[in-house]
Amino acid sequence: MAQDEFDSRVFINCPLDAQYKPIFEAIVFAVLDCGLDPSCALEIDDASEVRIDKIFNIIAECKYGIHDISRTEAAPATGLPRFNMPLELGMFLAAKRFGVGKQKRKVCLILDSTPYRYQQFISDIAGQDIQIHNNSVGEAITAVRNWLRNATRLTALPGGNGNLPPVPTLRTRASGPLPGTQAATPGAYIQRRSFPHHRLASREELMRGRRKM
Repeated sequence: MAQDEFDSRVFINCPLDAQYKPIFEAIVFAVLDCGLDPSCALEIDDASEVRIDKIFNIIAECKYGIHDISRTEAAPATGLPRFNMPLELGMFLAAKRFGVGKQKRKVCLILDSTPYRYQQFISDIAGQDIQIHNNSVGEAITAVRNWLRNATRLTALPGGNGNLPPVPTLRTRASGPLPGTQAATPGAYIQRRSFPHHRLASREELMRGRRKM
C-alpha cells in the first residue's frame, strides 16, 4: 500500500447492532467529510481467508483507528457479552506496539457511552484517548471530528475555517439513514456485506451536500 493511502485510512471498529446503526453511519460520514477513507471489518468478503487474518490486514492498512467499546453488556439470547470491539482494539494497539515502520505511527480514538465505564471491564486502557458520546449521533460526530483535527493536524475540517460544512450541518445530514439504505430491524445486526454500500452512499450524499454550498 502506498504511503499516502496508509495516512488517509481510518479503521472503524464499532458495534453492529441495529440501535447503534445511526452512530455507525454518522461516523463513516464524518470520516469521509474530513477527507479520509473509512475501513471496517464489514468489507471483508473473501471466504478463503481466516477472518481474524482479514482484520489484521485491514488494521495494517490504516494509520487511524476509531474504536467504540460501548457494547459490552450480556446479550439477552446468550447471557454472554460480545467482545469483538475490545479484541480489535487490542489488535490495533498491538500493531502499533510490535509493528515496524509506518505501523509505529498509528493513532486511535476510543469511544464509550458514559464516562469511566471502561474501568469496570477493561481498565488497562487507562491513558488512551477515550471520548464519550452518550449514545448521541451529534456527540459522536463532534468527538470524531475534533480527534481527527488533532490527529491529522489538518485545519480544513468540518467546523473549522474554509468551505467545508460546520459540525451542526454535518450532524443534520448524518442524522437519518443514508440514501439507498433501509432502517434496521430492531435487534438485527448490520449486514456484513453492506459496508461498501454505506461508504458509497455516504460519498454520494457528501458530494450532493457540497454542491449545494
